[in-house]
Amino acid sequence: MPKIIRDFGFKMKHLREKYDYDPIPSNFFPKEDFNIILENKPSAELLINEVDETLDFCSLITDDDIKEFRLILNDIRNKHNNLLAEIEKMSPHK
Repeated sequence: MPKIIRDFGFKMKHLREKYDYDPIPSNFFPKEDFNIILENKPSAELLINEVDETLDFCSLITDDDIKEFRLILNDIRNKHNNLLAEIEKMSPHK
């Protein structure tokens, strides 16, 4: 696994655990956490592309399954882009 993807995974895991286990008021999210998400956009895109490219080498699943997985990946990509757009509207990082 490329280091950039591994590092991205650890950053996102940390944020997920922070909000799973350290409750904070629902109207407060530190700007730094939004910045982590925004700054790691290239890593998220790399991860999605890596999974997509891996599908080309899967011999144990059907072509129909691969098509379905790619639809799901596109949905993930679109939702991530929408999330980034919302964060940028609410909390400009620069």
